[in-house]
Amino acid sequence: MTNLTAEQIRKINMAAISRVVNCHPDYVSKVLHGKRNTNTDLAKRILSKAKQMVEILEGE
Repeated sequence: MTNLTAEQIRKINMAAISRVVNCHPDYVSKVLHGKRNTNTDLAKRILSKAKQMVEILEGE
């Protein structure tokens, strides 16, 4: 499970992350919503990019 809130997940552009990490947007969505394990390198990159995007959007 990620430590992103539902509101933060809604702000994330999943299509952009999928292009950067080279996977399907549905997989990005499943990883962020906790429906897929986050133990693979791809899932870890997705979480990293999502957290970076949230930091930019929220100004942290």
